[in-house]
Amino acid sequence: LIQYFGNIFKEAMILTRIIEKEKPNKIISSTFLNKFVEKLGKTMDIEVVTIFDSVQIPQLYHDEINIKFNFGKIPISFTISPNSFNFIKKLTEKLINFFFHFKPSISTLKTKSILLLNFNPLQYDKLIDELSNTEKNVFLLNLRRPAIWNWASFKIIKNSKSHILPLSLFEKELTSKISSEINSFNENLSNMWKFNDIFEKCFVIDDYSFWSSIKQDFIAICESRFNESIKRLILLDHLFLKSNISVILMWAETGQEEKEILFMSKKHNIETLVLQH
Repeated sequence: LIQYFGNIFKEAMILTRIIEKEKPNKIISSTFLNKFVEKLGKTMDIEVVTIFDSVQIPQLYHDEINIKFNFGKIPISFTISPNSFNFIKKLTEKLINFFFHFKPSISTLKTKSILLLNFNPLQYDKLIDELSNTEKNVFLLNLRRPAIWNWASFKIIKNSKSHILPLSLFEKELTSKISSEINSFNENLSNMWKFNDIFEKCFVIDDYSFWSSIKQDFIAICESRFNESIKRLILLDHLFLKSNISVILMWAETGQEEKEILFMSKKHNIETLVLQH
């Protein structure tokens, strides 16, 4: 979010300084800040002609995911959307579970377990191996990168007899609740956006508001991210209720998913440990 607003502030500040210095008689604007430029022109008595928005509005950091791998000796890199990535991730996990049964059964869920959150098996292979020698089951819950993506990670999971825990395990039975909570939240959220004057005063550079330029995009981002969080929180709540996870181990607590896990773990009195590195 800081990067998102940083880019917008930078662009708006540069435009403001250029216009103040050059004092043009006419501005032809083609930017995502067209409406902001129109306000500047109106205040400074400058004619402004806006054409199509040729520059894409800044995105959040994870709005695009870069995929890198080697095809033989040839390095390949391309970018996909989070929706496409999640679709591929879910499909891959379903196929792997269908053939190798890494998903824990209901009876396995009820035995004492250790949950590893967003762990890279290649980086923590010794830790996973040591934990597998305890009396507890080891579950890997990877909400971003898949737990298995190559032969090496597959061998680590298989040899340690660990389980890959999909958050969608109880999604079908919670579909109605998730939909109801999201609709209720979005209704309250839509009422909040009606206070346009407040937002106009919040998003300001040198007394010039750029809220009208980012309004639709920012609202879409908030609705999308909040809806994702509501769904995850409901699924996590149900997962912790139905399982016997005694401790959660995570390598960082900065991400949104990690914060949600911490929130729910406190609610269910599950001990949480964060690696220091």
